[in-house]
Amino acid sequence: MAGTSLVLIAGCYLVILVLCVDGREKATPPRDLKDIVKFIELVKIKNRIESNIRQFTENRTVPEPVPTKHIPIPRPILIISERADSKDCMTFSLVKSNLTDGEVPAKADLWVYVKSKKTGNKSVKNKMTNKKKGRRLKLIVTGEGQKLSTLRVRVSKSKWYKIELPISVVHKVFKTHNKILHLCLICKQCNKKYHVVLLSHHKSGSRTSKSLPNIRKEQWPFLVLHSKPQFVSYQKK
Repeated sequence: MAGTSLVLIAGCYLVILVLCVDGREKATPPRDLKDIVKFIELVKIKNRIESNIRQFTENRTVPEPVPTKHIPIPRPILIISERADSKDCMTFSLVKSNLTDGEVPAKADLWVYVKSKKTGNKSVKNKMTNKKKGRRLKLIVTGEGQKLSTLRVRVSKSKWYKIELPISVVHKVFKTHNKILHLCLICKQCNKKYHVVLLSHHKSGSRTSKSLPNIRKEQWPFLVLHSKPQFVSYQKK
């Protein structure tokens, strides 16, 4: 910025000198000795400024282009589960995935919420024992009459768990007409204290459905599809 400002100032000064010198050259040649000396000094200053500007423009280096870097940005797609015929089953409408044309999911994860009820004994020793031990559960996901995935976990408190699904099943559903993924969940060793939160099958308007808290719906299973990452370009600093 400083060099550019100097060039602009020198350029303006040069224009003034050129006008003065050109005006002197076109006019009657100076006859007085003082005028001749002033005229010569103006010509010298003009030549000096032109030389400096020429050197500055020749020595100036053009900045190199800023390199760009491409980073992959994954686009996860969340689909909430819907009711199925059985209380242990659920459906996912893949039409709601909003995948663009040519976009193919590369990974599918089923998230389930395992709830642990608190016991009546509130002693510190009992709490530490339950937290350390917990309970071993075996979660089995089935679909189309076959076992798709199995997850073994030790549950000591209410928590979300991720179950990876074979992506080939999702690709197969995408080729169907209605694009509905039907899954069932079997929980081994579950009881009243440790259980998986699944969709409620109470009729709407019944006393039981009205008594269910709203947070229950927020704990329903959901499916996350991960499409192939899209590359985003940005300039390195």
